[in-house]
Amino acid sequence: MDEEQVALLSWMQQRKNPVSYELLIAGPAIGDLYDFSKEFHNMQESPGISELIRGEKDRTPVIVGGAVAIEPCPLCRKTIDLFLSILGSEAGNLALKLYALGGIYIGGGIVPRLAGRVSFSGFISSFLNKGPMSDLMSKIPVQLIMRRDAPLLGAARIGQRLWPL
Repeated sequence: MDEEQVALLSWMQQRKNPVSYELLIAGPAIGDLYDFSKEFHNMQESPGISELIRGEKDRTPVIVGGAVAIEPCPLCRKTIDLFLSILGSEAGNLALKLYALGGIYIGGGIVPRLAGRVSFSGFISSFLNKGPMSDLMSKIPVQLIMRRDAPLLGAARIGQRLWPL
């Protein structure tokens, strides 16, 4: 955990209880990470993003869109970089806990939309940064699930096994 993430933990503890990785790597956390990044890095909102966010209950699509735009919003990009760093750290923790030498698979709604549009270097760095276990981490493959229907396909496969025709 770096200085930024220590400050984030303190910031989040003033707003939510308990604070967990799960809370921070779920889509709705993007709005919290945006607010934190704005305050911690003393960054200004882009006028266009500020206008789009105003009144939105779920700011996540606007922030993600701002991060991957042709001319990205610096605050949105900073937010997504922080999100990916935290996700990488927790994915690495999980890989170590499970001794997942076969690999870790990352899915969901946000991460596949970021693939090829933002740098995943923060994710990779945080995934690998496990002190004496870093050599082991470099042997664990990380795969990104790009199919949006993957959960449905998995459920259909289980259904076929349980109730063959």
